[in-house]
Amino acid sequence: METMDELIDDWAGRLRALAPHVSDRDSRSYVYDLVQAAQRAQDEETAEAAFEREE
Repeated sequence: METMDELIDDWAGRLRALAPHVSDRDSRSYVYDLVQAAQRAQDEETAEAAFEREE
């Protein structure tokens, strides 16, 4: 299983391959922000489902 850093590096590399003008730092930052947003959305869904189960 990949670590979060490995996952971010992998996807940042894919982004740079598609958009070579994007810097390493910017591509890594973009992917990191995207992963964080996805994690927050998943956490919200999990919390909402738990709340509805308790009702």
